[in-house]
Amino acid sequence: MPGLFDSARAVAVLYGSDPALGFLFIAAPLMVAAGLPAWWVLGATVRWFDKRRDKDIGELARDAAATVKDVRGGL
Repeated sequence: MPGLFDSARAVAVLYGSDPALGFLFIAAPLMVAAGLPAWWVLGATVRWFDKRRDKDIGELARDAAATVKDVRGGL
């Protein structure tokens, strides 16, 4: 909706706020929704490495290959 940001800016001015607050009111939830998948992937990666804390690089590679093979088999 192209007029959504203009409308939000107008509503912010009607309530006596800075027009940028209207833009932020619309943009902030969209930015949060767009960023959530990245945080989920980052968290999953950190947990995966934390479970394998005492392994060397070869064991990590074998675990990664097994995980990818399991995921592909499940599809």
